[in-house]
Parts: sequence; structure tokens; C-alpha cells
Amino acid sequence: MGKGLEDRPAHLPAKAEGAPGATAEPRKHCAQEGAGVRLLKGQWLLPALSLDHSRERCQGHPHSCSSVDPKRGLERRPHGLGGARAERLSARGRLLGPQRPAQRRGSPRVGKIVMTAAAKHLTPVTLELGGKNPCYVDDDCDPQIVANRVAFFRYFNAGQTCVAPDYLLCSPEMQERLLPALQSAITRFYGDDPQSSSNLGRIINQKQFQRLRALLGCGRVAIGGQSDECDRYIAPTVLVDVQETEPVMQEEIFGPILPIVNVRGVDEAIKFMNRREKPLALYAFSNSSQEPTNEP
Repeated sequence: MGKGLEDRPAHLPAKAEGAPGATAEPRKHCAQEGAGVRLLKGQWLLPALSLDHSRERCQGHPHSCSSVDPKRGLERRPHGLGGARAERLSARGRLLGPQRPAQRRGSPRVGKIVMTAAAKHLTPVTLELGGKNPCYVDDDCDPQIVANRVAFFRYFNAGQTCVAPDYLLCSPEMQERLLPALQSAITRFYGDDPQSSSNLGRIINQKQFQRLRALLGCGRVAIGGQSDECDRYIAPTVLVDVQETEPVMQEEIFGPILPIVNVRGVDEAIKFMNRREKPLALYAFSNSSQEPTNEP
């Protein structure tokens, strides 16, 4: 308990009643201060989303750096920061100096590099890290509705979006119903020859193309699986009979490949997800109001 006036030291005189400051509340003042220049570093995926920032530089296509201004639109600067160069500069601290808050979108691996460099300067850092986003499909769903929604988001921008569904969890029975529905959705969106469709993008560079093509060897290809190195084209693909230990289930795919893993109900699906790193997003399709018995 704090000391009252009656417990004051004898050498301190009591304030006379009505004296200035005798009963007045202490004056408080809170001032907000802008963060100033901010480093924004991440994959160049969806330029329209960046127009909310007054000025933003993004790392994306190799050897390119773009600036976005709502009044002027998009500028392309051909000699900017490539991915590898940006990582090296971040590690050296040249992009993460004192009093320069940073935001970084990308993989956990590069996020650790940025965080390590920022710690040397006590630079505030916000990380938005990608992950393997699960999508659970219950047996009571309409497979065509699920397929339309999953295919649209999985293959949008050739699968190169950080919140796209990364893999499906469903029962073997639902898988059999989903496969023809997914094929129908892919044909509806991209035609009989997806490579000639103007709605299907290409892989960002050769390095990522080679990484993704190697993942096609996991499990068994049920839909798609074609690739063209010269065009950096990978067809919208669905993999089945995928094992949890295979490479396609160990890293964020970030491409037009959708593995299906079989589970027996939502409880097993939750256990599967809980064994893995926390994802950036999670999707579920169900018409059931029953709550799972396992807590996430």
C-alpha cells in the first residue's frame, strides 16, 4: 500500500489547500509518430493489392523491382533487386538499417534470414510467411461445387499465391467423386488444352519450374502432369496416393499441383494438420453442424 499524506517525511511540508497542483490531476499527453520509410519485401504476385500503399517496392521477378503509386500506377524498373541479391543485402543489413521498419512476405526459410539481419539493428519486422494450406472436404459435400472453388483458387496465377489450398484431405470415397469433378472444372476454366489458354499463367522462372516438375514424381498423377520447359508450363495437376513423407507434402508447393491425402473423417484430418507447421490459411467444406471431438 502506498504512503498517504499523513505518512510523508517530516521535512516535506504539506501543500496548502487550494495551492496550485494540490488537487489537479496529472496532465497526460500521447503523441503518435509515423513509422517513416518502410521496407516491403516479398514475391511480386498480385500488383492490385499493393495499390493500398502510398509507395512500395517489391521483390519478385528476377532482376526486377517495381514501384506502385496509386496516382501513377505501376512502374517497371529493369535493374532492381532480384531475389538472391535481395537476400544477400538483407543478410548484410544494408536493407534493414536502424529506424527502418520492415515487412516481409515469403517462405519461412528467407524469413529467418531477414529476422536475423533485423536483430542486429533492433529493426521491427512483420513477417507474413507462407505454408501448406490444408483443405478438408467432408463426405456430405457436393463434389462439383467443391471442385469449382478449389480448382479456381489452386490454379489461379498457376498456383503461385500464398493462400491457395495446398492439399486436399478427404475420404477415399469422396476422392473418387472429386476426381471427375476436378477434371470438369479444369476443362471449364482452361479448355481442353490448358497450355493454349490465356487464363493459365506460367511459372515465374526456370529454378521454380524445375522444383515443381520434380514434385510431379510424387504419388500418382490422376489429372494433368504435362510440362513444357521452354514455356515454363505445368498443367493443372492432381496427385493421388500421396504419402505424408514425400517431398510434395514437405514444402509449400506454390504451383499448379494439388495432392490429395486420404483421411477417415474430420478428427483424423485435424490430427494430420496438427502434426505439421501452422499454415497461413485453412479451408473446409462441409454441410454438417457436428463439431469435431478433437480440439485443434
